[in-house]
Amino acid sequence: MDFSPKYKIDDKLNIIVYNSLHLGYTNITELPNNLTIKGSLNLSHTKVTKLPNNLIIEGYLDVSYTSIVKFPDNLKVNGSLYLNNTNIAELPDNLTVNGGLFLSSKNFIKLPKNLNVKEQLCLNHTNIAKLPYNLKVKEWVDLSNTKITKLPDNLTVNGPLYLNQSNITELPNHLTVNGHLWMRNTKITKLPKDLIVKGKIIGFKE
Repeated sequence: MDFSPKYKIDDKLNIIVYNSLHLGYTNITELPNNLTIKGSLNLSHTKVTKLPNNLIIEGYLDVSYTSIVKFPDNLKVNGSLYLNNTNIAELPDNLTVNGGLFLSSKNFIKLPKNLNVKEQLCLNHTNIAKLPYNLKVKEWVDLSNTKITKLPDNLTVNGPLYLNQSNITELPNHLTVNGHLWMRNTKITKLPKDLIVKGKIIGFKE
């Protein structure tokens, strides 16, 4: 089915979709400005290269496997963000994601300051080298196969923490993990005395 627009929609109109909009694997190339979607928006595997201005999404946004390179002004997403295998290199500062943030992409190099993720943070197979100041994540964190070498002090992860095949050489002071701590194929040889892990430590060899 071809969802490509047959005419140009007037940007002065405020368009509301009262359900989810699943356009993945279609030939759509653009969306109108001032668009509100009461459900989720799936644009994965499409030819869309940019998102419209003043886009509001009440559910999740999936732009995986697209050529989108940056987010527009005034973007609001109240669910999860899926940015796997995109050309997006960084996100705007002070971003709040009310779901999970999934960034499995070699093009992604930097997380924004004061990032607040209300559910999961998945950074595996990215080129991110460090975590931002004042990072907040409410659930699990996956840093497997990243270039991150150091975790911030006083970090609390409210679920599992995945460090498999990462470049981290030591754990920070006052690290709390309220799930399993996965450390397969890392260079970590010693655990700090003040480490708190509520689950199992998997893959660690002294």
